[in-house]
Amino acid sequence: MQRFLVLLVLLGAAAAPPPPKRIALPRGFQPTALAAMGNDVVVAGLNGQVVIVRDLARVSAPIAAGANPSALGVAGGLIAVANHETDYVTLIEGTVPRTLRLRSRPHPHAVAIGDFDRDGKPDLAVDSWGENRIMLLFGRDGWRGPGTPVDVGARPYWTITAADVDGDGNVDLVTPNYGTTKVSILLGDGRGHFAHAPGSPFDAGPCPFAATVADLNGDHRPDIAVANFSGHNTDTANDGLTWIRNDGARRFTPFARRIVTGNYSARIAAGDLDGDHVDDVVFTNANGTTATVVYGSPTGPRRTASLATMPHPHGVAVVGGRVVVAKEEEDALLVVAGR
Repeated sequence: MQRFLVLLVLLGAAAAPPPPKRIALPRGFQPTALAAMGNDVVVAGLNGQVVIVRDLARVSAPIAAGANPSALGVAGGLIAVANHETDYVTLIEGTVPRTLRLRSRPHPHAVAIGDFDRDGKPDLAVDSWGENRIMLLFGRDGWRGPGTPVDVGARPYWTITAADVDGDGNVDLVTPNYGTTKVSILLGDGRGHFAHAPGSPFDAGPCPFAATVADLNGDHRPDIAVANFSGHNTDTANDGLTWIRNDGARRFTPFARRIVTGNYSARIAAGDLDGDHVDDVVFTNANGTTATVVYGSPTGPRRTASLATMPHPHGVAVVGGRVVVAKEEEDALLVVAGR
């Protein structure tokens, strides 16, 4: 009997999640945006710098990233920074930053990297939500501004995701339409042009604010997860998570009813957190002390869990199956869950 009890204790200990891990950042850094880069996480700070945390353990020397970083795009060894309240974005290759001026009204909020014209050179997509447009900066032109406009129809705002959602080998773009109930899916033709998918923009519940692309039902087709947030931390009645299922052949089915509610759910990330080869979604509840995980399943995102974080978590990323969160007022990252 005693051996049996010992075995139960050992099994319980083995199944228990690891304790949160705190990673100190440079003093005065004020982390505002996170992005996964393989097994590393890229962190932008309000102090105008970027650091790379290698293997969630070793913090790099700071890299200049321009004023007011608000969002990150990471791909192909490049880091792109949306510089809020400026007329530029910053592109970092290795440790060398480059300022790229463009037309963005009122100023950049979101940025994504992808090879939009299939010439082997990375291109950039930046919001110009005041003009209902996305602006493209092509690598073939040295990312020269003011940029090539793509008309979205309604306010591409806080996130732009570059991914091949229809499986044709061309990069597509996904962006919420701020102030509406819609998300736009723009299909690329591989020559630098984009057009709405049939049915786009899609219903995405109340106040879609941020979106990410992930396979949420294990069918090997990338779906869209949407964080719903009004844009005001005192108005959270409609906060939470919705999703758009990818049915293949450029068909998408929106599920605009919230799966779970949130509380200032403005940041979202995705990855396989439980090792079942189906992507999961996590969003922060910045008015509180938690992040919410919604686990993927063969029928889509269903089961939920609440993760304890520091107060007012702001940024979030999924890195190597682990959830990483940060707040602007604390110069540290917290690894709170995952494999």
